[in-house]
Amino acid sequence: MIPLSKLDYISCGKETVPNNQTYKESAVSSMRTLEILLLSLNVLTLVILLWKRGKARKLLLALSGVALIFLVLQLVVEHYRWQMVPSYALTLFLLLRSAMQFRSQSNRLLHPALKVIAVILGSLYVVIAVGLPILLPVFEIAKPSGPYLIGTASYHWIDDKREEKLTEDPSDKRQLMVQVWYPAEPSGDEKILPNIPDLSGLQTAVQQKYGVPGFFIDYLGNVNTHARINAKISGSQMNYPLLLFAHGFPGSRYTNTSQVEELVSHGYIVACIDYSYYSLATEFPNGELAVLSDNVPALTDWDSWDQLISDIWVPDSTFVLDKMEQLNAKDPNGILNGKINLASVGMFGHSFGGAAAAQKLLADSRFKAGMNMDGTLFGKGDLKDGLKQPFLMMNVKPPETDSTDEPTDEELQQMGLTREGFDFISKEIPMRKNNLLKNGGYSVMIDKIDHLSLTDMYLLSPFFSWNRDMSPRHAHTIINKYTLDFFDKHLKGKTDTLFDSPSSPFPEVTVSLPQ
Repeated sequence: MIPLSKLDYISCGKETVPNNQTYKESAVSSMRTLEILLLSLNVLTLVILLWKRGKARKLLLALSGVALIFLVLQLVVEHYRWQMVPSYALTLFLLLRSAMQFRSQSNRLLHPALKVIAVILGSLYVVIAVGLPILLPVFEIAKPSGPYLIGTASYHWIDDKREEKLTEDPSDKRQLMVQVWYPAEPSGDEKILPNIPDLSGLQTAVQQKYGVPGFFIDYLGNVNTHARINAKISGSQMNYPLLLFAHGFPGSRYTNTSQVEELVSHGYIVACIDYSYYSLATEFPNGELAVLSDNVPALTDWDSWDQLISDIWVPDSTFVLDKMEQLNAKDPNGILNGKINLASVGMFGHSFGGAAAAQKLLADSRFKAGMNMDGTLFGKGDLKDGLKQPFLMMNVKPPETDSTDEPTDEELQQMGLTREGFDFISKEIPMRKNNLLKNGGYSVMIDKIDHLSLTDMYLLSPFFSWNRDMSPRHAHTIINKYTLDFFDKHLKGKTDTLFDSPSSPFPEVTVSLPQ
């Protein structure tokens, strides 16, 4: 992943949870029920085999047989994933060994030295069999807290007015995939949207760009969202506010699904944009795959990053809002007709997408509120006079540094920065942030998290967060609550939000309100 997040660290309803109350959060689901039962039976059978092998033939055979039944059930109900292969193999080995032990009339014990070796090898194998499904889990996206169920539909749009400059064919036009989420009244017959619908495209992309074998992430196909595909939109309201979401660089329209679902469950329509050739992978309906382009600026080419936001990401966002207006007039799927409140439109984004949100609000008065999640403020638009619309900067708390002394040339070389680059990071970026917020901007600073905590990325493995002070679930609770309350305040006119309270219920959060 391109480490633009390094720049971000330098640039940097009424809540009822009391300040002194521990917030309860659901644990990340690392293993599924049948997987746990299968592994538990395997461990028990292995222990009995090593210590009671000659005295428990019938029990060993029975446990091995039951484990085989659970193996079949797991494959049928929860489906195969490669992380369980060591457990599958252990099940078959124990069944075979137990059958041989049952038929044997010998009570001869293992030599003590061999028994020690068997215990060590068995323990190592169990650690592998248990560790793989825990470290690479079929995780669950937290159940949204709002009253609405969720529907979703995908749209493929081509902008005939803009050339696609990142393909070899000069006749290619800019095309985007957009995932639209909305409050729904599903019938129950609709299919549930997988967390990554175009998983095969992502597998191809990670193999091409990062050398990771595609099969390594095939288990993610077992992760589902709470959304029903093409479900009927809820009739509880005449229409719903619209939010556009812009992912980071690189990212995808699915990297903040837990945040998007929470918003939708509270009555928002959210359109998540895949910025083609700047996302991890975008698969179009004809099977064409747009992977992350090699034609991107150097990390410290600040001017080119500014240009990329203004020349590509802002026009993409304009195009998507234009298409959403058309959907409101006539949706080919027959879902959103007249259901979008075009007078209440906002935009939010993570990292590079957050920069796009700020620049989009600067350029387009149709947007009434916006939020940047820990993004460096790239873009050519001049922020010296701030924004006319309410805007929230949500940042991770940067590490404590001594800013009194500037680094030497040698230290800059070690960091891979020029003096000009250091000045941009240490002076220009903070100035842009101050300018952005001076006309009624909000700031939320969250301690004990980092840049990717503002996405779903840390749900992929507990390995990413095992040594962190805050779990991904609790981080999402905080992030989602402030996101929802900000847009509720400025798009729905609510006055009982966290931003109307003198203090935060979360001790990790520092809030700066408009003067």
